[in-house]
Amino acid sequence: NDYPELRDVDSNLEIQLKMICHQYQYTTLIEAQQVMQSMQPEVRALFHRVETLVRLLLISPASSCSAERSFSCLRRMTTWLRSTMTQKRLNDVVVCHIHQHILDTINIEHLEKEFAERSPTRRKIFVNFVK
Repeated sequence: NDYPELRDVDSNLEIQLKMICHQYQYTTLIEAQQVMQSMQPEVRALFHRVETLVRLLLISPASSCSAERSFSCLRRMTTWLRSTMTQKRLNDVVVCHIHQHILDTINIEHLEKEFAERSPTRRKIFVNFVK
């Protein structure tokens, strides 16, 4: 009842769960995801409510810590940057801030070279990067 996505009259979620549990073996959510991904599209269509349930479980955070950190970061960013920044750019900056550990692993020199080589105009401007 808490999930309107699964509340259709013809959903038969209970029947689909029994069928998939009888047919496939899995013990974790990740294994259930792998089972769903390994199915042919025609077979997966038979378990459309189970697929919806797995998707809902995968996007539900285990705790609210990451969401709270995201909102705290967004609040800090909006205090001094929001007046001159579009919503899309603000979203991108916040995602970069939250996932800073991934950004730290990026090779900046390779990124600079790739950026400079994308057009003839950039190649002329950034001569030092294209070698």
